[in-house]
Amino acid sequence: EVNDLNPAGPWKGEVWSFLVRPLTAWKPIPADTTKFVDLNQELFWEAGTGAIMHTVYFGTDFDTIRDAANGPMITADPKHDPGPLTPGTTYYWRIDEYQFPASVTHKGPVWGFTTLAPGGGVKAQYFRGIDLSGPPVLTRIEEAIDYNWTAEIVGGLSDQVSARWTADLEAPLTDTYTLIARSDDGVRLWLDGRLLIDNWTKHAVAENQARVSLKAGEIYSLRMEWYEDTGSAVAQLFWQGPSLPRQIIPRGALQPPVRAGMPTPANGAADAPQAPILSWSAGDGATQHLLYFGDNAETAGRAAAPTAQQTPDKTTYDAGPLEWGKTYYWRVDQKQADGTVLAGKVWSFTTSNYAVVEDFESYTDDEGNRIYETWIDGWTNSTGSTVGYIEAPFAERKIVHGGAQSMPFDYNNRNAPFYSEAERTFAPVQDWTAHGVDALSLFWRGVAANGAGKLYVAIEDSAGKVAVVTNDAPLTATAWTEWTVPLSRFTGVNLSRVKVLYLGVGDRNAPAQGGAGRLYVDDIRLKKLQ
Repeated sequence: EVNDLNPAGPWKGEVWSFLVRPLTAWKPIPADTTKFVDLNQELFWEAGTGAIMHTVYFGTDFDTIRDAANGPMITADPKHDPGPLTPGTTYYWRIDEYQFPASVTHKGPVWGFTTLAPGGGVKAQYFRGIDLSGPPVLTRIEEAIDYNWTAEIVGGLSDQVSARWTADLEAPLTDTYTLIARSDDGVRLWLDGRLLIDNWTKHAVAENQARVSLKAGEIYSLRMEWYEDTGSAVAQLFWQGPSLPRQIIPRGALQPPVRAGMPTPANGAADAPQAPILSWSAGDGATQHLLYFGDNAETAGRAAAPTAQQTPDKTTYDAGPLEWGKTYYWRVDQKQADGTVLAGKVWSFTTSNYAVVEDFESYTDDEGNRIYETWIDGWTNSTGSTVGYIEAPFAERKIVHGGAQSMPFDYNNRNAPFYSEAERTFAPVQDWTAHGVDALSLFWRGVAANGAGKLYVAIEDSAGKVAVVTNDAPLTATAWTEWTVPLSRFTGVNLSRVKVLYLGVGDRNAPAQGGAGRLYVDDIRLKKLQ
């Protein structure tokens, strides 16, 4: 664009696009090659340009449908009801479009779909209480996760019930799907070990969604957990996609979990520990686990000899120590009682290129494991700090940088001693020189109303020597900010024997009256400067 108001042009415009409707029928429902189609499915399509009549060809033989002509089934609307379909059958169909006023017939492509076969479903386990503890009161195979209870849920229980559903999930098409968990009350959903939905709260009927890319024919390990406290109870799992209308995930797409599943680290995980303990859930009927592990996808998928052979109850494997920032591959085959082996899926993870100093994930609300019992604050060290909340949950669980928790840090420098500090002591002492690390990194964010002050970090070695580094950034920033400190700035401290880590606001060496406010801190790491 050339603009008289600004002669610096011409200005490059955005690239726009539009779709020209074809002459042939298009956008079929069910989409071409779809599996697990309902036995009462109607056929729909988008009409070709100018089409006023549609000739429908439908049957079970591809060649017959491809070559058919002058069909008797003609409709004015772009839909057709083929009647009840046969389970586990592949059907083919074609739509020819009659165009007016050109009086031309445009032959359409042949599409196909496969109906639901008998069997399939999801393994359900129901528990007394809301925390899935103790032995299940009922275990059974269910067709789908599709419940809206008005009275008893299972075994005479209508309140204080929890459930876990597990299945091998197969996608009918390669596409981007939206998984939708509709629940009352809490719900969590994993796919291949990755937590996609986490609303483990008491609430009225609500929907939580997650978008995932799935490949046709590939098997994914699915787990959904749910609890009902009191009142109404709903547990449903839907999916939808560009070529798939919203529907309850059907049996067929869901199969009882006979393969190893729920890998940890999650499939595709980045920033996995450099010394991971691999874990998985055993498939039903497994008598032995055959584990394959390496840094080559092809080797993990085709290796002749397993890395480890383990009994059914042993579903962990110590894989470390591993290289930093490297991708590893693994699979777990399940040997059955009759000697057959069910090959597992090849999973992968990439190790982190940093060492975790503190990620705040291990703290709970239990006495002895609360965040302020490790990070000592002003209630003990007499500074103006408060770590954690006064009432449970003590760690922050909504404003997080990574994982599920961060540390809330309140500071008050209006009163003596005019600085606020939290400290964590390491036992044993830590070596901050290993693996060539040369920087300390932490993520923090503030509150817009925060009072004046400067964030600082200090470390103390086993000989009692302390070094302090200060950050001049305003504490009013409300976005997560990474603060990277070269370890060379901690002068005079033995970095191979770090005993105490301090975080504070103010000036611990020359205190002066300041403001008050709150910070959130997360993901303290050692890394290599680029």
